[in-house]
Amino acid sequence: MIKKLASIFWLITTAGLILLAVLLTAARLLLPYAEEYHQDVTAAISQKLGQTVEIDSLTAELHGVSPTLVINQLSLFDKTGKHILFHVDKVHIGFSLLRSIEARTPIPSSLSVQGSTLFVVRKQDATLHINNYPVKTISKNGSDASSFQPVVEWLFYNSRLTLDQISIDYHDESLGRSVRLNNINIKLRNSKNRHQVDALASLPDYLGSQLGVSIDLISGDIQDIDTWKVNSYVAADNVALKELLAWYPDNKIKLSNGAVNLRLWSEWTGIELKTISGKLDFNEVQPGVLQTDKAAYFKRADLDFELSKENSEKWRLDVSRLQITEQNNSVRQPSRLTAEIDIQSQKARIYTDVLYIKDFVEIIQTSQFVDANTSKWFAHVKPRGELHDIDADLHWSDEGVNDFDIALRMSNVATNAWAVSY
Repeated sequence: MIKKLASIFWLITTAGLILLAVLLTAARLLLPYAEEYHQDVTAAISQKLGQTVEIDSLTAELHGVSPTLVINQLSLFDKTGKHILFHVDKVHIGFSLLRSIEARTPIPSSLSVQGSTLFVVRKQDATLHINNYPVKTISKNGSDASSFQPVVEWLFYNSRLTLDQISIDYHDESLGRSVRLNNINIKLRNSKNRHQVDALASLPDYLGSQLGVSIDLISGDIQDIDTWKVNSYVAADNVALKELLAWYPDNKIKLSNGAVNLRLWSEWTGIELKTISGKLDFNEVQPGVLQTDKAAYFKRADLDFELSKENSEKWRLDVSRLQITEQNNSVRQPSRLTAEIDIQSQKARIYTDVLYIKDFVEIIQTSQFVDANTSKWFAHVKPRGELHDIDADLHWSDEGVNDFDIALRMSNVATNAWAVSY
C-alpha cells in the first residue's frame, strides 16, 4: 500500500515537473515576440486607465517561473490627450504562468514602476496639483470625486506594487518654499479594502538623512477620504530643526542650531488626527533669539509622549519622560507631564512632577514668547533650582494668558543679582 502511494506521488510530481518545463519552454519561445503586441498592450492599458497612453517599446523576460512584460518609456496623457501627466522609464508586469493558463487570460501577479519624477505644487487655496493636474485631497462631501486621478485608483487595485527610483519636487506657493526627495522606494500591498504602504526616501543634505514611512489603511471607498482609517509610522534621522520649523512660519520657536531623530506613530480617521505618540531625540539645540556665545544651549533632550484627541475641541498630552542632558554631560531625573487642553473654552490644566528652572528658561529662550532683551536678562540672572508637583490652571485669549492658578513646591531656588546692565 505504501509503495503504491509512493509511486502515485512520484508520478504526479514527475508529471508536474514535465508540465512546468513545457510551459517554461513555451514561454521562452514566445518572449521574443512581445513587441508584436505593442498596439494591443497600449490599447489595453489606455482602456484600463481611461486615458491615452504611449509606449516606446516592449520586451519580455523570464524571472524564475514568472513571465514578465517590460514596458519601456510609458507616458500617460491627460483627458485631452495633449499634455503628459506622468512619464515612467520602465514598467515590469509579472504574470502567473499557471493561473493565466488556467484562466485562459493573462493574470498579473506583480507590478513594478521604475524611474519617474513628480512635480507637486500646493496652491494658495491649499489644493494640490501633480504635474499640473489637480487632485482631490478632501472628501466627496467637499469636492468633486471626478478629480481623483484614475491612475491612483488603478494602483490601489493591484495586489502588489513596487515603485523604485522615484523623485518628488514639492513646492508650497503660500510659503514660497520647495524641497526635493530623491531615491524614493515604495512597496504597496492591496487586499480588498486594506492597503499597506512602506516607503523610504533620501532627504536633501541640508534637511536630514533618510525618511521612512509605513501606512496601514482600511477604506470603505478608496475615493472617499472620509471612510479611511489609517495607522502610520514615521521615522527620520538627523532632521535639521531650523529648516523643519521654517515650513511653519507661525510657530513661536526659532532655532539657530539643532537636529532631531524622531519615531512617530499616529492614528487618523479621514484627514482628522486621533492620536499621535512617539519618541523625539533632540541634539545640540541652540536658540536663534540670541546671537552670542552665552546663548542658551543643551546638548540633548529625550522626549516620550502621546497626544490624543478626546473630542473635536479637547486634547490630552502625556509626556512619560522628558530628560535633558546639559552641555557638561550631567544627567538629572527625568520629568513627567500631563496636560488637558480645551481649545473652545481656551483653558488648560497642566501637571508635572518636577521642573528644573534652568531647563525651563533655556526652552523659553528658544521661543519668541520673550524678546531679545528678556532673553539677555535671563542669561545674566541665571535663575536655577527645582519646582515640584506643579498643578496649573490656565485661561488664555488671542492676546495671551489672561489668568492662571498655580500650586507648587520649590527647592534650591536662587538667582544672580537683579541689577544688571547690558
